[in-house]
Amino acid sequence: ELVRGPILFNSLAITYLAPAALFVLAIRLIPNTHLLNRNVVHAALGVLSILLTLAWIFVTARHIWQGAAMATAAILPGEQTTYTVLMVILGAATIWVSPLVPATVRDLTRRAGLIVVGATIAKALLIDASGLQGLARVLSFLILGLALTALAWADRRIGGGGDPDAAPAEKRTETGSHAGWRFYPMTLGRHSCYAYCN
Repeated sequence: ELVRGPILFNSLAITYLAPAALFVLAIRLIPNTHLLNRNVVHAALGVLSILLTLAWIFVTARHIWQGAAMATAAILPGEQTTYTVLMVILGAATIWVSPLVPATVRDLTRRAGLIVVGATIAKALLIDASGLQGLARVLSFLILGLALTALAWADRRIGGGGDPDAAPAEKRTETGSHAGWRFYPMTLGRHSCYAYCN
């Protein structure tokens, strides 16, 4: 069927983005009752919303490259590269926004970003590399490697790994009845006592 409307604001957006937005809204509105496990429902709706959004992005890219022939035309080399770039951006964006989504789907969102990154690597090795030769292949893998390294670092920071360059905090020694405090012997005249210091 023909796509109706201008690029980005056409029947593809109604088909894919509108349901995705409704699923996101439902995540915030569905209450937690004895009939519904809220975490399971949120996870299912989150997966559906992510899949629909991804489908819209790639179908839109296909429409931009092929126009009315998008249903039957072969994939062009530039179109293939566009898909790879989009996958890298989507993986990075999904990991980056994962701390901002509801807590019930936060870990799921971050893992979805990692899955997209893994799919990008597989696509680059199995599909993109076959259409490149010489210096173009070397440069493409170099750029992809740098991008994936940056994504791995970002995921470590966002996923709770903290700053990888930060030194570990010194662990206090538990002495006596309070952690982090120590007793030091002192002599005052003929009497012995202990100083209670941190």
